Order: sequence, then C-alpha cells, then structure tokens
Amino acid sequence: MIVENRVAAGLINATLGALNGQNLYRKSSFLLDKLGQKIGCDKLTIDDDPFIEGGAGSRLYDGDGMPTRRRVIIDKGVLQAYLIDWYYSRKLKVEPTGGSTTNLTYDYGNKSLDGLIGQAHERAAGRQTRDREAAGEDLLVADGFEPGRQTVGPLAGHR
Repeated sequence: MIVENRVAAGLINATLGALNGQNLYRKSSFLLDKLGQKIGCDKLTIDDDPFIEGGAGSRLYDGDGMPTRRRVIIDKGVLQAYLIDWYYSRKLKVEPTGGSTTNLTYDYGNKSLDGLIGQAHERAAGRQTRDREAAGEDLLVADGFEPGRQTVGPLAGHR
C-alpha cells in the first residue's frame, strides 16, 4: 500500500499514540503486548534522535528530567520501544523509556512514485477519520483507491 503524505502523518500519530504509556496502562492500545513483534513491513524503520543539531525536538533531558537517548522505535517493521514516562512506568512496573518523541527520522527507499504505483496493490489517499466509538478503541480509516478501480472509498480490509 502506498500512503500519501497527507494520510501518513495521521497514521504515524495514531501509531505513536498507541505506544504511549497511558494507553498501554488503560489497555486501549492496539499495540499492547506487541513489543518485539512485526507490526509493519520490512521497509518501516522509525528512529527517535534527540541529538540532531538544530532539530525542533532536540534536547538533553525529557519531561521527567531523565537524560534522553537515541532509540529505535520500529526497526524493519518490528516494534522495538514503547513511549513510557516515569509516572506510567511505575504503574506498569517497567523501566521508563521516555514518554514522548523528539526528532523522528525514517528510512526510505529509492523508488520513484511511478515505480511505487506500478508495484502497489492499494493506495491510501485524501482523508482520514479517527473514530473511538466504533470499535471501543482508536480506529483510523483512510479513503483511497485501488489501481484499476475508478471510485474512491474505504479500502477493503482496512477498517
């Protein structure tokens, strides 16, 4: 699936929200108990680097006064880290990992958009909706189109 930039930010924000200690504690995260498991494709790698010179989120300490460190959140599709602050680390009985992100970096491929479209089965585009009531949890719906299909609407199997 190709995800356009207008939709990608919402998908990434929804994923980061699901990694938050509060959502893990309330058991309202779709990524609960997924640490070390594959949650995305092999191409998906997201790093958090607080030491990027001039980065908007660069800092030496987090909101709890703990030293920041570079960390891999998702590595080749495998979930490597949750975002757990000091308060929720005590409730969850785990070590704090930092409850927020600083400067997110992403690995990306070397194909052109035409090359990606030629290879894709589906493409998410245009609009996204967050619906907490539909399933009792966060639900992100993206409208899109499939190559060869002329209409735009919810992508099959993505609700």
